[in-house]
Amino acid sequence: MRCHYEVLDVSRNADVSEIKIAYRKLALKWHPDKNLENSEYCKEQFQIVQQAYEILSDHQERTCLDVFQYFTSTCFKGYGDDENDFYAIYRNVFENIAKEDMKFMDEKEEICAVPSFDPHNIREARYRKYLKSIEKENKKVRQKAKKERNEEIRNLVAFVKKRDKRLQAHRKIQEQKLLENKNKREALRKQKIVERQAQLNTFGAQPEWAKFDNVKSELEKK
Repeated sequence: MRCHYEVLDVSRNADVSEIKIAYRKLALKWHPDKNLENSEYCKEQFQIVQQAYEILSDHQERTCLDVFQYFTSTCFKGYGDDENDFYAIYRNVFENIAKEDMKFMDEKEEICAVPSFDPHNIREARYRKYLKSIEKENKKVRQKAKKERNEEIRNLVAFVKKRDKRLQAHRKIQEQKLLENKNKREALRKQKIVERQAQLNTFGAQPEWAKFDNVKSELEKK
């Protein structure tokens, strides 16, 4: 499936008006009634344009799309220093996610508040007796959508961390430090055994408890 932004030939930061203008232009171009000589192909293209517009003009649909499309290594070009590299792309992604949440944040709500996913508008409820059922359904759908959104973002974070060269380098450094510390502890343990044995040797014949193997065994227990 082609990228919806590419279908409408708009940038990922395009606003609603830009998306609408692009859609109208392409809808006129591909409308089957205006292309009778090749109506089947144009009908297919027209439907692709319609689908792209329906997704990008819907706030929630676009938000989900904008996150989903970044679960692939093809969305960035290398780890250089330009607007299409790994760091620039994902920095913009997480900045946009943060801005999106901030738009819908209520001062009285928790910091993790996210956009509303309510399927019904309470203000449109004409009869009070239906209000509670609508509120209940809205709450259920909202909680489910929030959970899915949070899970999606957590998965994206995991995806990015796994491919971040800086984190990979940091992990290697940490692993190397752990290995070095382990080797130091082992060297120190062996040194203590040798020093203890040398001290015991200065006293001549050793009792059974002071023999090297027994000393080593005791130290290894500590």
